[in-house]
Amino acid sequence: MGHYYDYDDYDDYGYRSNWRPEMPPTIEKDVIKAQKEKYRQQLDACSLTWDEAVKLGENYQRTTHPIREDGEEDLRGDGPYTLFIRAWFNVFKEDQMMHEARMVMNHFRHNILDYDDCYSREKTKWWLTESFSMRLWKTAMDSIYDHFSHHNRVTEEQLKAMEKSYKSLCRCREFYFNYEIDADFYIKHFEKSGEWELTDKDKNDLHEVWYAYKDVGAICADQEAEEEEKLIALEEEAEEKRKAGVKAFRQDRSAQCRKLTKLWKSADPAVLGSKVQVKYRGRMYDAIVVKINPTKIKLAFQLKSSKKQMEIDTFACYLLDYNPSLPVPDDYTAPEWDESLRYVPPTRNNYGYSRYY
Repeated sequence: MGHYYDYDDYDDYGYRSNWRPEMPPTIEKDVIKAQKEKYRQQLDACSLTWDEAVKLGENYQRTTHPIREDGEEDLRGDGPYTLFIRAWFNVFKEDQMMHEARMVMNHFRHNILDYDDCYSREKTKWWLTESFSMRLWKTAMDSIYDHFSHHNRVTEEQLKAMEKSYKSLCRCREFYFNYEIDADFYIKHFEKSGEWELTDKDKNDLHEVWYAYKDVGAICADQEAEEEEKLIALEEEAEEKRKAGVKAFRQDRSAQCRKLTKLWKSADPAVLGSKVQVKYRGRMYDAIVVKINPTKIKLAFQLKSSKKQMEIDTFACYLLDYNPSLPVPDDYTAPEWDESLRYVPPTRNNYGYSRYY
């Protein structure tokens, strides 16, 4: 059976990571009780009206689901259950009042109440069961409903819309988490319990939710693939610019080094055979110039630790960095390395969980 935040706690192969003990029933009861009182206090301190909460809820929805250039909502940041909610309401349509009720409850749950913070806090200490997830969610939803009904902040029609939206979301959660989108199993339960008088249309719709879920998942996958293509194109373009910059730097470095070596070959006193300073693996050494090549200088020195004789080649411009007394032609300009040209492996927008299964 799936858990509400299972994609945060399992790696790509399904193994539980960051193991924690399961929350004991007594702790669960105490946390829910404390949250209920905290929610009451937070709601008592809130004076938002229905219309204000609807507007804020819509803004919250747009923040979490920005509109793409093609006019569609961006689904790439959605988890599996969030995508399933979208599929559910694609089949079990909301009227305008129900939609407003859901926006109100979303805003209060995520932005007024301590709902998300509570889950995050407890998650650091315990492996949270589906029972806790459902009870915490219902506690928040019940608190919001009671707040509006007891304070006469809504009309009778708005209150009924909250009831309908709440009931629909409960069935959505149960269908996803408790019945793993198995329509036949779900229908059998409700026919036996009598909690929901299912019509033939309801039964067909429950089977349709799975296909709607796959459709939403396909849209999300297409958006991710499209974004991946854009990222790859941008990375390739950036890599081409970086390579061009590196090539230009190397050409300039070679040109400047040739100016130095041309002068050093005929300098008086002679650079060839002279003593210079060289930096090797973070330490400075006294070295002898044994050969002047077109762009590089061959140096000989002895390691301080093993007394081993070493020979290395270094670009003339780098030798000049530690030996500023060496002669420099008038037209020489030290090549400057731009750190932005350093190669950085590309990153990918990996959400780290399977979305549809």
